[in-house]
Amino acid sequence: MTALLIRPQSSEYLNRLALAKNYDERLRLIPDDAVVIAGSETIAVFYWRGIGAGHWETIGVGAGWPQEGLEKAIDNSLKAGRRVFLDADPRWWQPCAWRLSEIQELVSIESRFHFRRVVPTIYEIRPPEDASATDTPNLQSLLPQNRPDEVKKCFSSG
Repeated sequence: MTALLIRPQSSEYLNRLALAKNYDERLRLIPDDAVVIAGSETIAVFYWRGIGAGHWETIGVGAGWPQEGLEKAIDNSLKAGRRVFLDADPRWWQPCAWRLSEIQELVSIESRFHFRRVVPTIYEIRPPEDASATDTPNLQSLLPQNRPDEVKKCFSSG
C-alpha cells in the first residue's frame, strides 16, 4: 500500500477550512431565507443550505459574482422582499489577484445603501431610504492598500 501525502502551502489554508466547518454559527445570526454575501465562505453557505440548515441564497465570489452588477443584484433582492446580509470579515475577502475587483465593487456599494450591524462583521444591507440603518461597515478596510501584511502573503510561497 502506497500513500501520498500532499502538504498544503500553509496551515492558513487548513485554518480557513476549519472556519467553514463552524460557519453555521454565523448563519444562525441571520434569517434562514436571507441573501448572503460571504466572500470565500460562500461555499460554507452552500454546504449548510445543502444539509437543510437554511434556505439562503448567495451572491457568491468567483463565477457567482455579478461583475459590475453587485448594486443591481442587491437592489433586486431588496425589491423582491428578500433581506440581504454581508459578512465583511476580512478573512473571507482575500486582497489577492482576481478577488481585488470583487472587493473594489463591494467597497463601492457602501455609499449606495444603508447598513444595520448584526455583529461586528455582519451587516444587513438596507435600502438607501431606510434612515434607521445608520451603521458603517468601513468596507474600505478590505482594500489591499489597507492590508499590507496580508498582501505580502499573496506573493509568498507559504
